[in-house]
Amino acid sequence: MIKSMPFTPVKPLWGYLPGGCGYDDEVPCDYQYHSAMLIEDEINSGNWEWTPFIQFYELWKDIEGTRVDTASTDPDVQVDAYVDGSDVFVIINNLESTATTIDLNVAGLGGNSVNNVELRQMYYPNDDSVLLDRRHMSQSPSTVTLEADGTVVLRYSSSANIAINHEVQEHKYLGESVSGGSEPHRISVNGGAVELNINDVQVPSGAAEAMLRLTVALFPAEDDIENGNLTLDSLTINGTEVEPPIDWRGPKKNNASRYFATLEIPVPVSVLQSNNQILADFRHNGELTVSNLTVWDFSTQPQR
Repeated sequence: MIKSMPFTPVKPLWGYLPGGCGYDDEVPCDYQYHSAMLIEDEINSGNWEWTPFIQFYELWKDIEGTRVDTASTDPDVQVDAYVDGSDVFVIINNLESTATTIDLNVAGLGGNSVNNVELRQMYYPNDDSVLLDRRHMSQSPSTVTLEADGTVVLRYSSSANIAINHEVQEHKYLGESVSGGSEPHRISVNGGAVELNINDVQVPSGAAEAMLRLTVALFPAEDDIENGNLTLDSLTINGTEVEPPIDWRGPKKNNASRYFATLEIPVPVSVLQSNNQILADFRHNGELTVSNLTVWDFSTQPQR
C-alpha cells in the first residue's frame, strides 16, 4: 500500500508559483500545486477543501489480512482478495475504458453467514470528476457492474471467522538470457519461431497451475483480434503445442509507438519439465527481452 499511494502532499505550498510564494507573508501566488490532498477553493484565500485524492484512501480503508487465491477469466479485469478474521475483502479493477458486468463467485465462505456486504466503487464519469459510490447490502450480490477504469472493493462481513485451511506456494523461474548474455539483452522477432529456455523448474505432482510470461515490444496494434498483429502463430513447450490467448492484459486501444507489455500465457503443468524448451512464433515483428515462468502449487484443487 505504501508503494502504491499517489504522491499527494497535504498542503504543498512549496509547489505554488512563482517559486516559494506560498511561504510569503503577502501571498502573491498565481498557481497552486495540483496534486494535493487539500486545495484552496480560491487561490490565496486560505480556505482549504478536500480534493478527490482523499477518495483513494476512503476506497482502500481497513483492507488488511491474509492474501488468498483469486482468479479472473478476463485478463482486463484484475482481482485480489484478503481474509481478516470474519471479513473477506475482494478487490476488482477494470483496465478497460468500457463498463463490464462481473459474475461473482466467492468460494470458501461455506457455512459462515454473511450478514453485510459493503460495496465501494471509485470511477471517473468524465475527465473532471471522481466518484466514490458506497453502499451496503444484506445479501451477497451475484454480479457487480464495474465502471470504465473503475475499482470495486467488496467487504463481506460474516458472523464467524473465515477458516484458511489450505495454502498455495508460488514459484517464479527466470528464463535464460534471450540474447545469450550479450548486450542489449533482447532479440528480434520478425518471422519464424524464437527459442526460449527456462530451466531448473520444480514441477508439482499434485494440483497446480502455471503461467508463461513474455516481455515484448511489438508492432502497435489492438489485441483480442483473431490473427491480429499481437497474436502468436504458434507456441510449443517441450514439443507440445499450446494454444496462446489473443486477449492481453490492458486496454484494447493502444496509441503508443510500440506495444510494450508482458504477455501472460496460461500453460498446462503437464507439459512442463525440469528443463524447458519453448518455441514462440509471433505474428508480427518486434523484440523480446525476457521470458519467465510462474508455477502455483496448491494443497488442494482450487475452485475455478
